[in-house]
Amino acid sequence: MDAIRMATTSMVEKFREIQLFPEVSGNLVIGIVFITAVIMAVYCIKTFRRRVEVPNEVPMNQEPRFRKRDKMIFYGKKYLRKVKQLSQPQDGGYRRTIRKRQKVMFNFGKE
Repeated sequence: MDAIRMATTSMVEKFREIQLFPEVSGNLVIGIVFITAVIMAVYCIKTFRRRVEVPNEVPMNQEPRFRKRDKMIFYGKKYLRKVKQLSQPQDGGYRRTIRKRQKVMFNFGKE
């Protein structure tokens, strides 16, 4: 304890010898140093916590992603349904072609 007291008094005396601010007391200097140390500690703790990444929890029942292929199949089927509703072909051969395309698209969607 005496060593700490002697060290602080010697530091205060050296500070007074410099005489930058002769009216500043030793307690004020110690207070400023303490406040600066606390502020630096808080800053370091906050920056350390930001660097540590919290792992994201993955839900157990996660549905599969809606892939681009599935999206194209969905819109293709939708388009074929609209074509089916809007067009009433008079030629049987044309109708067979549409059915063939629909069959291919629906079978592709099942795979």
